[in-house]
Amino acid sequence: MIQKLLVVALRPEWAHLKQGFRFIKDTDCDCLYHIADHEGVALLQVGIGPKKSGERFCEFLSQHDCLSVLHFGTSGALTHDMRVGDLFFASEVVCGAETIPIKHPQALSLTTFLKDQGVNCFSGRLISVDRPLITPEDKVQAASRFNAQCVDMETISIAELCQKNQIPCISCRGIFDLYNEGLETLGGPFDKKGNISASRLAVNILKEPKRILKIPDLQKRQGIVNRHFKKAVMWFVGQTTE
Repeated sequence: MIQKLLVVALRPEWAHLKQGFRFIKDTDCDCLYHIADHEGVALLQVGIGPKKSGERFCEFLSQHDCLSVLHFGTSGALTHDMRVGDLFFASEVVCGAETIPIKHPQALSLTTFLKDQGVNCFSGRLISVDRPLITPEDKVQAASRFNAQCVDMETISIAELCQKNQIPCISCRGIFDLYNEGLETLGGPFDKKGNISASRLAVNILKEPKRILKIPDLQKRQGIVNRHFKKAVMWFVGQTTE
């Protein structure tokens, strides 16, 4: 029985947690990690995009019972008032014509704790997309069309399966890129799926050597977001399941 499950897309979004937890890879599932000294707590890495994340989470649920989920990862802001490192808690997620509410009895307690820790927290509607919003113009259009404040690529799949299986879920998104920024604007080594690509990094630097100057900023952004994620995760793991 998994009492508390951390769900995250990519290793850079959770590897920093190794400084506070000892992870043990599951013997049957190479994307599932149990947390030593916290019985019934585990982390599932689901990959990028609604299809892959949905398949991995569905496979996990076919083999394990789960009582509570904290889904976290980096996202893009769709409003002017959010800054890098702010945390956005989705009250609902929209994808196309589908809208799914996201509920958890401890969500308000978590945001209250984080605000007391000096972390800026927002809540509202999140849009999940199957391809990243590359340019600022893409963000403006998405925000207007769906009346959303934040964007990611996995929450729709996680929320849908949690709703289907009656699992309370918290969607915690860390703001990485601002409203007037896109992946293209940041100049990062992102592939078409929004993933960080070592080969693209080399190509980008060869084409435009000055891009290497942007790498420290990307690392700094991830560091800020990760510090706030760690606060949320430590709180979640330490709470009793209601």
